[in-house]
Amino acid sequence: MTEDVYSAAWMKLVTTPKGEKVFRSYDWISPFSKGRYRLTRCDGKFGILKLFEKSTVEILEPVAIRPPRLENLFLYDITSAKLENEAILIDSTGRILQTGIGIWVIDESLASVEKQDNRFFLYNPLNDHCSTEFSDFEVFEAYIETHEGELKGLLTRDFVEIFKPEFQSVEAFGSCFIATRADETKVLGHPNWGKTVEAEEIFSERNGFICLHSKTRYAFIEVETGRRTQFIFPYAESYSHKGYVKVEHPLLGLCWMDKDFNFLPARDEE
Repeated sequence: MTEDVYSAAWMKLVTTPKGEKVFRSYDWISPFSKGRYRLTRCDGKFGILKLFEKSTVEILEPVAIRPPRLENLFLYDITSAKLENEAILIDSTGRILQTGIGIWVIDESLASVEKQDNRFFLYNPLNDHCSTEFSDFEVFEAYIETHEGELKGLLTRDFVEIFKPEFQSVEAFGSCFIATRADETKVLGHPNWGKTVEAEEIFSERNGFICLHSKTRYAFIEVETGRRTQFIFPYAESYSHKGYVKVEHPLLGLCWMDKDFNFLPARDEE
């Protein structure tokens, strides 16, 4: 995109974000880019114009110390601008959404905002929601890894905090997420659950349930709802496609358990 190519400009009648019509004098105006956006320059500062129907809207006065990225407006309907003392996030109407030391547009639903003392938070312009603060972050397709120094936590892309940043590692695990402590203990979490569960081993989901192992006992958790048993089974298999799992109950011995955690006498699977 040739945002650094400019043509001679002139006095122009524009509409401000507040709906006021004013004459503005620019040193330079760039050619139109995608989305009918144009950069302006006046006294070494940059602004943005947008052709809207038959009028020209000035969505940003020439106040930015470097050219804002017009492609972010075209792709995501937002862009950031670096001013003398702060950065701002604006939408295609010129409305200021966030301010900070630095702002970076990641996609249409995610922008990072840097505050004082190397602190960050994430902002979703689609619903005006903000995340908690942290020292750093890394964005993945299914989640956001948050950092506090060397420790890591996890947010969903909707800013649901699954794990606070206090783990050695975090990762996606099917529709769930796993965090690992320094002692190798694993913690399983899901956006629907509210609470996490710890285990020494976590097995892959089978027919809507996950089997967990801690010390000498097994437990089960339903992925969709978070319903779970206690760690009471010395022996356990996986849920079959017919909705039963063979377990050893401490009082009932070897038996079958259905998806509602009811116990049935042991029998051969039909």
